[in-house]
Amino acid sequence: MSEQLNAYKATLAWAAAAHIETIAREVSPSTNSEAKELLQQIGSRSLIIANHQTAGRGRGDHAWSDSAGQALLTSWVFHVTKNPQPIMSALIGLALFEAAAATWPKVGWALKAPNDLHVIDNSGRAKKVGGILIELTNRALAEVSIIVGVGINVSGAPLGTQPYAATSLETELASTSASLNQADWSKFLSTWIANCENRIQEGLESSLRPASREALASALRRQPEYRELKQVEMDGSLLFTDGRKVAWTAL
Repeated sequence: MSEQLNAYKATLAWAAAAHIETIAREVSPSTNSEAKELLQQIGSRSLIIANHQTAGRGRGDHAWSDSAGQALLTSWVFHVTKNPQPIMSALIGLALFEAAAATWPKVGWALKAPNDLHVIDNSGRAKKVGGILIELTNRALAEVSIIVGVGINVSGAPLGTQPYAATSLETELASTSASLNQADWSKFLSTWIANCENRIQEGLESSLRPASREALASALRRQPEYRELKQVEMDGSLLFTDGRKVAWTAL
């Protein structure tokens, strides 16, 4: 039986090999909160990572719970000199979905708007494996910092989550007779940061590109709530087959 991968140690090993500027904490209240406090000290493409968070946050008033070493608990910082557009949120979620799907194609990945990463099992049930929390702040007069908090259940998942049950990456890989290893984990992280950086640059534009609209629609339709999605509009709004139109910013 293979040894369980420790998300914290495995990510630190990847970051060192990839020469990613990294601030590591054994325990942090919230990596996003720490990223905001350290913005003046860190460069673009930086990583803040914790082995455990005591006050992990999701969107709104949602909390993120974890057990030490079992989850990816990170904030990725990018500095840009143009104002991000509302479409950037959708694109960053797409970047995470694409990185997971490219690394582990046998897993039934789906994107749950606005920025949750789900797995759809053989019975069609959706389970949450990860999520993103995006925060913007001014770093300097002509510079905006984008803080992308990414949490993924890697070797364990919390119980009793609502409205979706939580699952872990290792559990879902086991269902495909595969196991998680450092090589695949490193491939995922390398793909993720490259995708995220590219999608952030695209998110400085005023509207979604046609290929991105199609990719978003495809990723969303895998999730049961979005099976009736007709298309993603240029501004990121979701248009359904019954005529409903929902702005991405309203999700």
